[in-house]
Amino acid sequence: MKTIAPLVLVILLTACGTKKVSETQNSTDTVKVATDTIVNEDKLATIGFDLMRNEKFGEISMNLSSTEVIKAMGEPETKSDVEVSEIDGTNIQTWMYPSNGLSISFAEDENKKWNVISYYVAEKSTLKSTRGIGFGSSREDVLKAYAKEIGEQADENSIVAGTVYGGIVFWLSEEKVRSIFVGASAD
Repeated sequence: MKTIAPLVLVILLTACGTKKVSETQNSTDTVKVATDTIVNEDKLATIGFDLMRNEKFGEISMNLSSTEVIKAMGEPETKSDVEVSEIDGTNIQTWMYPSNGLSISFAEDENKKWNVISYYVAEKSTLKSTRGIGFGSSREDVLKAYAKEIGEQADENSIVAGTVYGGIVFWLSEEKVRSIFVGASAD
């Protein structure tokens, strides 16, 4: 009996120590996953902003001046009223080209010049990205074309290249692109 008690004590201490190591390892794994997620989100944000700035659909891209847009697309069919952004107080206006399936939003800079801050490509548009993606492209084509810029996808009806804070959102229906938004779709 004297040899069994110390043996039981050693087994209990070893089991408790193993549990502590296991709990510590689980905590470490959780922190690593959280850190990796933040790193991936930061990386996707950078990728998204780069993609947003560098991608073109036809002649349309971010930061074009209103004069450059008129040169590429002609005068808009309609324009929204000028509104003041609640986020940063800048003046914003959207130009619509419904017969071309295109809407372009501009912001007025400190020099009173209007520059593209986002655009929306939809049905009737024949515009394609520099990677050949446009209205009617398949989910598979989008995933191939933007594989390096796509993070985890939580929605079967959209694909986000970069993030919603900066990048490209492809909305799908029946596995085909039905509209595309380039810019920041969330604040």
